[in-house]
Amino acid sequence: MKVEKTIQGIEVPGDFIDCTELGLVSVDQKLGYFGDAPLVIFAYCAGGGEVIWKDGHSSGFGAGGWKVFLNEIAPLALSSGVDLGSIHSSGTHVLLIDRHHHAVYAAPRTSAEHFLYEYYGLPLPARKCLCGLTDRGACASNTCS
Repeated sequence: MKVEKTIQGIEVPGDFIDCTELGLVSVDQKLGYFGDAPLVIFAYCAGGGEVIWKDGHSSGFGAGGWKVFLNEIAPLALSSGVDLGSIHSSGTHVLLIDRHHHAVYAAPRTSAEHFLYEYYGLPLPARKCLCGLTDRGACASNTCS
């Protein structure tokens, strides 16, 4: 279902899909994020075989988060027509979690990253790859946007 709402006064883009109904309790911690940022992106990187998180100030990965992401979250999202990735693909969408309002969105990678940096009032990073590589051409899966 498409959403028409705002987060802290910033309009949620039309290509965000509300996935809050998935009932993902403490999903941020299950995916390896233990920071305190209100908005966090989670994306699967098939090349690295891990879930990457990005909170606008830092990024990283949680060892083992891939298991929850691929076995529990990605199949639920896929049943709603959202491709979060698989063992062979990084997918077309990422999760953006609004930790303050307990909301979960699936969004195209670029759109989610633009929203995250707009929310924090930061310029977009020079690297174009959520997996942290300096450029997407260096990504082994070559699926990063």
